[in-house]
Amino acid sequence: IGHALTSSVEYGFIDSVDASIYASKSKAMTAVGEAWTQSDSGSKAMEAQIQASQRDVSVLQRQSISNDDRLTCHIQHEHDRFRELICTRDAGPKDGPADAGSSC
Repeated sequence: IGHALTSSVEYGFIDSVDASIYASKSKAMTAVGEAWTQSDSGSKAMEAQIQASQRDVSVLQRQSISNDDRLTCHIQHEHDRFRELICTRDAGPKDGPADAGSSC
């Protein structure tokens, strides 16, 4: 019976290809990780900016309400002064009996 034929296989090429594939995967994962970190950082910055804007809106709303209140008080004060002026003018000397329907 014949002798067994043995062959040697060079695994160096396969090892190089495997190492290259691993390096490519590693680079890709590093790039993905860096992109995620930048995206996360950008998202956090945007979130902080949104929160600051919401605080600004809240402050402006309170200021608007305060201004509305001040304007209402001013209008009421001017209305009261006007009514006093009218009452004072109408309360001047008259020849007849006092007006019973007067609200002054």
